[in-house]
Amino acid sequence: MSNAFALHTATQINAELLGLGDETGTIECGKAADILVTRENPLDDLSALREPAHVMCRGSLVRKLKVKHVPGVDTELDAIMAMPAEALTEELARDGVA
Repeated sequence: MSNAFALHTATQINAELLGLGDETGTIECGKAADILVTRENPLDDLSALREPAHVMCRGSLVRKLKVKHVPGVDTELDAIMAMPAEALTEELARDGVA
């Protein structure tokens, strides 16, 4: 799975699955301006998302950025990041995502 597909799935596809596709998930006129800015390109390396430089939530810049870590979620995400792309693609296909 490519990093581009992973980002697409994490944003647009998840918004659609949650029934929020009309208001978030893509950058379009009329949608919530939820934007994460990174110093490095997440298309090259998804770990760039671990250290956001700026966050915009519903059109407002978040001034005092605090990343909330949930140990169980962090552990699961680390396991996903460590998976070979083929294994992750197979798992997503089994779950009906890919």
